[in-house]
Amino acid sequence: MSFTVNDLVKIELQKDVVALVKYDPPTQMIYTERPIGGSKGLFWSLRLHRVAGPSIRVAIGFSVGSVKATGTIAIGADIQLGSITIGADSQRFETTFVQAEEHVVLEEASIVHLTGQFFVTVEVQLEIQKKFSKVKMLNLNVFELIAESQQDVTDAEFSFVDGKIKIHRGILSAISPVFYAMFTHDTKEAKTGVINITDFDMKTAKSVINLCYGRNVETESIPEVVDMLRFADKYDIKAVVKKLEAIIEADLDKFNFCAITQYAWDLDRDNLKTACGKYYRKNLDVCLTSEFGKMRVAAQVGVIAVASSIDSPTSGKK
Repeated sequence: MSFTVNDLVKIELQKDVVALVKYDPPTQMIYTERPIGGSKGLFWSLRLHRVAGPSIRVAIGFSVGSVKATGTIAIGADIQLGSITIGADSQRFETTFVQAEEHVVLEEASIVHLTGQFFVTVEVQLEIQKKFSKVKMLNLNVFELIAESQQDVTDAEFSFVDGKIKIHRGILSAISPVFYAMFTHDTKEAKTGVINITDFDMKTAKSVINLCYGRNVETESIPEVVDMLRFADKYDIKAVVKKLEAIIEADLDKFNFCAITQYAWDLDRDNLKTACGKYYRKNLDVCLTSEFGKMRVAAQVGVIAVASSIDSPTSGKK
């Protein structure tokens, strides 16, 4: 499949100026690029050289291959009837581009007979293979697919002391090996469809599930994100862990340092340990906060050790 684009370029020149341009070797006088309508980022180009005579050489180029170009080049006075220059020397051309390249379509057009101002007019029709014309598709998330199907049939639930969250076994089994094991073996959860959760609040679990389903999720603080991380880690939802750990590492500051550091040591996250150690080395006063005093000893000692090893001669780290 292909699509067709038409374009026209008119270049104004002065004969006495052209006559002054060197032609041995041929000298470029004009170069212009024209966007190709109906495509994203594609263009064609027009290049004019002064050659002996005095004469003009015309070349066109394309940023892609698989393009057929046909058209007319007219050189002469600016007397127009439609798209044709009356009294001008004109020549038809046809050429095919198999790759991004440039072709000479008029080797030599004499301007000896012209006086004063004249124009080079190039009228071109491009036939471009459809594979270069891209249609960007919008993303659909699981939540939209289920909502639009009008068959939101949940078949399991999370149970908390203060409420329940309806879920889909198939979706959770696909994103979590822990849930997959629960629902595919001879377990209480598989028989009842109920997962009792006592170590996380309903808000944390709902935020993680909404994130997995593609819904918008907003939190009020990094500690809330850390709670979501702990939930995702327990149930081995790797995509959520990867996304949220990147968020907290980028947002590391004195207000959330302790929450992130405790998480890094509780879950043995080497990248976060290093980030926390670097932050501690540059901001030693964080150890004077009450939050630092409430951290578990392993995290306190660990972050100090990492900070002290950075840039030390024996650490091998620079």
